[in-house]
Amino acid sequence: MVPAREIGKVLAVVALALAAEAGAQMERLHRWKPWEPQRRGLFYMKDQPGQPVQSVHVGAEIATNLMFPIVVDPAGTVLVGGEERFEALMIAGRSVVVVPLRSLAPDESFSLIVKLRDGTSVPFNLRAPRPHDSTDGQVDVFLDQEQPHAIRHALHVARSKVEKLTAENERHAQEELSANHALASLLAQDKSELTPFYLSTREVLHDEGAVVQVIMFKVRDPKIDLRKAAIAFKVTNKDPKRPWELDEVRLMSMTSGDSKAFASRASSSSIGPGGTGTIAVVMDMDVFGTRAESDRLVLELWRAAPIARQARVELVAVDDTELGVRIEKRPKSR
Repeated sequence: MVPAREIGKVLAVVALALAAEAGAQMERLHRWKPWEPQRRGLFYMKDQPGQPVQSVHVGAEIATNLMFPIVVDPAGTVLVGGEERFEALMIAGRSVVVVPLRSLAPDESFSLIVKLRDGTSVPFNLRAPRPHDSTDGQVDVFLDQEQPHAIRHALHVARSKVEKLTAENERHAQEELSANHALASLLAQDKSELTPFYLSTREVLHDEGAVVQVIMFKVRDPKIDLRKAAIAFKVTNKDPKRPWELDEVRLMSMTSGDSKAFASRASSSSIGPGGTGTIAVVMDMDVFGTRAESDRLVLELWRAAPIARQARVELVAVDDTELGVRIEKRPKSR
């Protein structure tokens, strides 16, 4: 058995690799991503003129199936202006399948008019997913709110919202009592002097539109069996027009891909042009497993709008009391 004082020395980061990627992304709920198409429903009241046109979120080379309660009229169904941006519409029975050839820009939209055999024309806006949204794998279109399957859908949506809000409230309550979240909050506000950590090293990654500093912290008193590690990302937004928006932070096993528990706090979820913000992470060393079977972890920072992985940090626990946290590799851009 490894003595507790020896286990307490395991507090380090050995391999660091940063990656800035333009394109495809704590203790939190799962959130759908653009590459995880989901099924949703929407209502179109055919007897109510003037209702707003609803949006359908589509992704590059991902099939989105629109399902209607009435057979579709292929002759009256048209995609306006998207002939070179989409595969030819696939229409069969009650469904219309839409496949973009490449990702749509955030400010792009295309009009799709679907005509049904009873003469109803249903308009849609085809758009890229907004930050924190997924693409639509299947969209069930309801024309009558009183039909049993429409009522079941509305009930399911309401129940899902209640469950999500309940889980969010429980998570917030737990975070209020979490020491790791309290430490991450102080580090995100650049108040490390109020924590058991102090800045050890700093690595800088220059990316188009942003500069990211990866800050590694040491334990202030190595004699204390803290059993925690802390890392921060300091992001400077170089885009003169758009804010830098945080999507999420991830901590995963490199061997299994499983998510690991950690605490994360940001000084702000949105950083204006020319501004700087900090995202701090605090984790228990238990997430690495036992000393004999220590796991390798990867910590990722993802930005939103457009969603992209901003930084990637490979972590491994080592026995290094004096140094605490060490960078083995220089940051790389790609």
